[in-house]
Amino acid sequence: MSTSFNQLEAYIKNSQAFQEALSPLKKSVEIGLCSLEDESLDSSLTRQEGQTVLLNRTAHQPDVIFRLNQEALNKLLQCPDDINQIGVAILKEVGGGRVKISVPGSLFSLLKNGYLDIIKKGGKGFWNHLSEQGITNPTKIVSVIKKMKSKG
Repeated sequence: MSTSFNQLEAYIKNSQAFQEALSPLKKSVEIGLCSLEDESLDSSLTRQEGQTVLLNRTAHQPDVIFRLNQEALNKLLQCPDDINQIGVAILKEVGGGRVKISVPGSLFSLLKNGYLDIIKKGGKGFWNHLSEQGITNPTKIVSVIKKMKSKG
């Protein structure tokens, strides 16, 4: 088990904000979390028994995959336990190219599996950051998701 996995697993387990943010994710849905740089992190984020957990295995049929470099992981691990700040930190890392997001799941899966509800939990700062990027309503979020899907 890698240090990156252990650190991220502990952060997710102990962060009330992370647990709350991902609470809308439907049971058995998996999100991939992988390293951009090497094989040090290839894991699955999912909900089990009412808790968000990180599994030390490749995600099975993920709707979304986040690939992050070590710098992005370190910044995430330094985030205060606050949904808004975690969401903004992730968005900044995406904007800086340190996190890449791919969407292999269908748009229907994203809608039915709780992802829009997760986005809604982001808070005012999260929505302000999205707004600064021109994403001002759910229709524009769907448009961004469609663009991500077309990039593969």
